[in-house]
Amino acid sequence: ENPIYRNYVIFFSIAVFAGLMGVLSGAYQSPVEFDSGDSSIFARIVNSKIVRPFFEYFIYLYYFIYFTVLPQYFLKKEDHIKYFFSIFAKAFIVSFIVGVVDVGLHAAGTGLYVSREMFGGHDVGMRFHGLAGEPRDAVVYLFFGLAMLHLHAYYNAKDLSKRWIVAIVAAAMMTQSASGIVGIGFFTILYSIYLFTKP
Repeated sequence: ENPIYRNYVIFFSIAVFAGLMGVLSGAYQSPVEFDSGDSSIFARIVNSKIVRPFFEYFIYLYYFIYFTVLPQYFLKKEDHIKYFFSIFAKAFIVSFIVGVVDVGLHAAGTGLYVSREMFGGHDVGMRFHGLAGEPRDAVVYLFFGLAMLHLHAYYNAKDLSKRWIVAIVAAAMMTQSASGIVGIGFFTILYSIYLFTKP
């Protein structure tokens, strides 16, 4: 029995229980009607107060299956791992370039108008987000990409280019995400503690 699966089942069960308690206690009822401003019918349905909570549970399951369960079956051989790194790097670079171009065009008075959602139609203005959704999500994606690029370099017994580190940190700052910047601060503190305390 895999302890990762067991722990996730416990976590998911607690999340469902908390959601049910919230519904029964009326914690999710709001006296104010909120209009998300979504431009498509699909987005309005997915982001509605009835559907969205259930969709969040689906997202939790999807992430766990995609990032934890499936890699055990898909990344068994060296060729599979190389292919994965290759595709990930290409997708990350495309998203990064789209984000940089979008910010540059916004600075020039126009923009690519890349929506923060697939069907929502919300432009985030002169903030970096690429194809990663909201700017605060882009911060997570950027550092996940940095970690994957570093892992790829380590796998090939190479050093990751310092230019990538500078570019990704700069892009993270351009997201102008307060939560992202706070996260970077906490990471810096924890990583510094790790560096000074490791044997």
